[in-house]
Amino acid sequence: MEIYSIQNEFVEAKIELDTYVTYYNNIILKENMILLVTNLEIYIINPKTFSIIQKINLNHNITDEMHQFIYGDILSKDSIGIIYEGDFECLNDFSFNENLINLPSNQYDFGDIANFKQEFFAGFENKSHKYIYFLLYKKYNSDSFTLNKVILLVKKNIGLNEVDFVSYKHFLVEDDEPYCSFYFESLNRFSDKEYIIAFNSQIKENRDQYNYYITDKNYSNRTIYYYLNIDDDIIKKEVSYSKEKSFLHLIDTPFYFLFTKSEKCSDDLKEYLKAYQFIEIKMDEMDFRDFYYQNGTILGKNKDQIYFGEIYSNKLEII
Repeated sequence: MEIYSIQNEFVEAKIELDTYVTYYNNIILKENMILLVTNLEIYIINPKTFSIIQKINLNHNITDEMHQFIYGDILSKDSIGIIYEGDFECLNDFSFNENLINLPSNQYDFGDIANFKQEFFAGFENKSHKYIYFLLYKKYNSDSFTLNKVILLVKKNIGLNEVDFVSYKHFLVEDDEPYCSFYFESLNRFSDKEYIIAFNSQIKENRDQYNYYITDKNYSNRTIYYYLNIDDDIIKKEVSYSKEKSFLHLIDTPFYFLFTKSEKCSDDLKEYLKAYQFIEIKMDEMDFRDFYYQNGTILGKNKDQIYFGEIYSNKLEII
């Protein structure tokens, strides 16, 4: 990781990342610190000295891509939030005994989460890898951030055996292969403790199988916007969804919502965020999630392409 001087054309400072880090997910500068989130480590960096203050790492022996840090945000000078997918055993600073996660349950050990109803939470320690979480790290009377709370967000994969189907007589679906998978899209904060968090759901299997036909009506290819309050233990509330490509980003003060056809989704989000300036920008179908905005110009990117465009009359035109 380098600071490069364009004027002088040389590297002014650099930090060597660990060799087992294969890629980084995001980097943010706020509250006089830099937060760099990679797949296996979180780096907290002093921007003045360009030195590492703290590293939070997963078990480096885990090679499965399903166990990884996904995204991070600086909430205050004493707290950071991390989106994490995977087994609790990979978190070096997690312990069930410390009551870091509180799961909703009743006498039958059932609970509802945002993307799945009536989930069975008994024996959760052995199936924690099936979910995506919000990790809240806080700093108390020291220079180090420690894990303070774990919030259950969504179930990563909805199995074929977890959706409605019709079949030949006496045939049961026992296959737990993914029928629909959920992928983190964005996290937008609109108060000290409240967020709009988006996930993209993708259907993985055809409805028409060899011995049965899936009749499920709950899941489809879409971007779903949920309400998250980090005082809660779980997210349940869906704000809206878009079946076409859409993005919600808070830039400075206004919320920018880029969409193709989903005007209802735009209206729902606008109503939910009515205390804020909400700018709607219509666009053609573009395959990018991350973008930078400044003075009416947008620079978007994915793994294969870079998009450069300008906004005219609330319409994004790619140049």
